[in-house]
Order: sequence, then C-alpha cells, then structure tokens
Amino acid sequence: MKLNERMAGPMKLTAVLFDLDGTLVDSSQDITNNLNRALEDLGFGSLSKETVLSHVGYGAPYLIEKCLSEFLPPTEISKDTIVNGLAGFRNHYLAHLIDTSAPYPGVSEFLDRLEAVPLGVISNKPEDVVQGVL
Repeated sequence: MKLNERMAGPMKLTAVLFDLDGTLVDSSQDITNNLNRALEDLGFGSLSKETVLSHVGYGAPYLIEKCLSEFLPPTEISKDTIVNGLAGFRNHYLAHLIDTSAPYPGVSEFLDRLEAVPLGVISNKPEDVVQGVL
C-alpha cells in the first residue's frame, strides 16, 4: 500500500503543534515597537514595521544585527552593540509583551474544537516570553 492510499481516510490526531508568531498570534506590532525602543536606547532612529518584519524569523540576535545594519555598515556593528541592543529589546519586550498582540481571528474557536487533542507550541522565543504571550 502506498503512503497516499493510507492517508486517504480520516486520521486520528495524537497531537498538534503550532508555531506561535504568525500562526496563532499576531505579535508583529509589539515586536516592532519594542525593537524600536531598543534602537532608540542605543541612539538610533526607528524602523518601519515592514523593515523590522523583514528580519524576523531567525532569532533575536539576528533581528538586532540586521536592524542595526539599517543604520550602520555591518563592519561597524560591534558585538557590544548587539549585546546591548539584545538586552534592551528583551527588557522592553518583557515589559510590553502583549500591548497589541492578539490571536488571529478564529484561532481561539479552532483551538476549542481541538480540546481532546494534546496541543503544543513551537517558537524560537525564550520560554518565559512564550508563556507570557500564551
């Protein structure tokens, strides 16, 4: 029997895993606001939401470095600046974690329909941040 033949009927779900940001929750404005707060702490200006989001998805250190490169050539971005930017972003984000973040429309109702199925969340965010969003 081929794989697609075995999958033709109904499947019993044993668990469902979801990505947090961009799947369950729209946190794009909170990420942008808190990243801009961290940049301003370092003496830089603000970036547009579109610019910030173009660097999201590879972890906070990458986000900080790429956003700093919007103001400085990469060769002028020191490790200390990245570390300080990362600390500032984390501090601001923890203080303003869910100012504007919200589940996407229909997510809550969909999750309610899966009440008998074990659910999990996958994220590259630190666990304390994920718990705060949930």
